[in-house]
Amino acid sequence: MPVSLDVNHFNYTYTIDDQPCSENYYWEKSTGLIVKWVISGSEVLDDGSIQTLNIHFNRVGLQQVFNPLIDSADYPVTVDSNSAILDFEFNQTERNLTLNVTGTTGTAGSCEVTVPDSLLWGTFSLNMDGYPLVEGDDYTQTYNGTHYTFHINYIHSTHAIEIVGSDVIPEFPAFLLMPLFMTATLLAIIAYRRRLHQPIP
Repeated sequence: MPVSLDVNHFNYTYTIDDQPCSENYYWEKSTGLIVKWVISGSEVLDDGSIQTLNIHFNRVGLQQVFNPLIDSADYPVTVDSNSAILDFEFNQTERNLTLNVTGTTGTAGSCEVTVPDSLLWGTFSLNMDGYPLVEGDDYTQTYNGTHYTFHINYIHSTHAIEIVGSDVIPEFPAFLLMPLFMTATLLAIIAYRRRLHQPIP
C-alpha cells in the first residue's frame, strides 16, 4: 500500500547565464524531512553549448533527535537516515525502542540510531518487520563508552525497526530503591518483635 505523506512545497526560479532554472523542494510536515528535491532548466557549458538540467533527489535525510522522558529527565536518541521517519516510540516495560521508516520502493535505505547507555544497555537484539536482523550482515553495533550506535541497512519500502536491550532504565530511580528497601526491612523487624512479645494464650 503506498504511503501518503503530508508535505510542504517550495518553488524557486532563477537564471544563470540567461538560462532559466527551477528548484522544487518538498518536505514532510510532521518530521521536517526533505522527501524530494528537483532541479530543472539549462546551463551554458565552457564550450558555449547549452545543457539541459534535470536533477532529482529523493528522501534526503536530516538528523532527528527524539527525547524519551523518564522521571522528568530527557534521554536523547539520535536518528540519521536517508528514509523518512514516520514514527518513534520507547517502551520502558518492553525494554525496546521502535521506529518506522519509509522510502521509494526498491532503493537502498539506511539509518543510524544512537542510544545513551543510561537508557538502554546490555545485550541487544534487532528486528525488522518482526524478523531478527543479523549483526554484521544487516547491521553493525558500536559503543563509545556512553552511547550505543546501530547502523542498519535495508531495501526501501515501509519497515518497522525494533531495538531491544537486556537492561533498561528502572521504573524507579536507583537512589529511591535503597530507602524503600530499608523501610520495608525496618517494618518487618518491628512486626517480628511485636509478635515475639505477644502473650501466649
